[in-house]
Amino acid sequence: TSATCLTGLLTVNVAESFTTFGQVVIMVLIELGAIGIITVSTGFALMLGKSISITQSSMIHDTFTASNNIDVRKLLKSVLIFLFTFELAGALAFAVLWAPEQGIQSALFHGAFLSISAFCNAGISSYTDGLAGYMEDIPTMTVFIILIVAGGIGFLTIAETHDRAKMRLANTGSPVHPRTNWSFQTRIVFFVTAVSLLVGSVLLFVLEYTGAHKGMPVMTQVMSSLFHIASSRTAGFATIDIAAYGAPTVYIFMILMFIGGAPVSTAGGIKVTTFALLGGMAMSRFKGVSNVQLLNRSVPEEVISRAISIVFIAITVLVVAMFVLLMTESTHVAAREAGSGFLPILFEAVSAFGTVGLSLGITPKLTVGGKIVIMLLMLLGRLGPLTIAMAVAGEKGRSSYRYAEETMMVG
Repeated sequence: TSATCLTGLLTVNVAESFTTFGQVVIMVLIELGAIGIITVSTGFALMLGKSISITQSSMIHDTFTASNNIDVRKLLKSVLIFLFTFELAGALAFAVLWAPEQGIQSALFHGAFLSISAFCNAGISSYTDGLAGYMEDIPTMTVFIILIVAGGIGFLTIAETHDRAKMRLANTGSPVHPRTNWSFQTRIVFFVTAVSLLVGSVLLFVLEYTGAHKGMPVMTQVMSSLFHIASSRTAGFATIDIAAYGAPTVYIFMILMFIGGAPVSTAGGIKVTTFALLGGMAMSRFKGVSNVQLLNRSVPEEVISRAISIVFIAITVLVVAMFVLLMTESTHVAAREAGSGFLPILFEAVSAFGTVGLSLGITPKLTVGGKIVIMLLMLLGRLGPLTIAMAVAGEKGRSSYRYAEETMMVG
């Protein structure tokens, strides 16, 4: 479940508990989880020469894009091309960096495993000590950050960036370059991602300068701050035990885990676009503007309603899951060893629902009931967009009547 849902919450050490064959199976599960069940099944149907039904096409469009002007075959092809290109580039980069110390065979295997895990934001490591051994290896950390962020910004964002780059290169040397108009969604994704990485990294650096990062070289602290903020948005990798961080830093991690990454990505969470829309709605209401405005654009009420629904459902799922977990785990030894019965459990629940994989150390010690709840949270966090797509793919009926309106006080 953890591998397929790209989460990384583990009850055992992968390097110690699984054979090479078992680790290859985990890599395959991560790939299938990243591509998505519907994408895989539709891709196989295309390869077998079968046509895509209207319902399937609608589900793919609703899952991957807000536009209906995108060719489904081209979309699936782009997803696979970008997925394998980034993973291959990451694997080769790791192999080059690690081969002098490990040997080419070991470096290639670990490089492939961790490149797939990083780009797919799975957070599962093939090393016994996770990534602790690379904490001061700036080139390795840089490759990890690039893969994690690329996987988190989404395939549509990568595709648009690629198209814009090709356009620029094709017009190199021309007296006038064509104006590059980025799509509204891509601008939102880049803006929120950049702000969260910058602000989060600065806060973590300041908060942990005399805390978990104490005694480290300044450059190592900078890279560690950037890496853990990027990872906490959805990847789940860590070079330092998360329990070593202070409560304010853990709180920042939980906020980022809940928000997640971009749509059509390997990230979980409510998505940066949803967060941006709610922020835009709040600012518009504060200014007294009736419609929601964001980056000099107006957003349809239907999209805002969908964003509100997603957040409300996410909070409801976490509230119910937390209640069950507190009943199953609050008197258990794991909670007592962690020092608090609430924070570690809340962190675990948010991490599972956001398909992140960070933990304060209680995952292996959860009760059977607690593990089942965490698995359900991982599935709900991963399958949420697909489930919504299936729900909206059906025919929508319109009520023939409307109840009388009433008003009430709010706030």
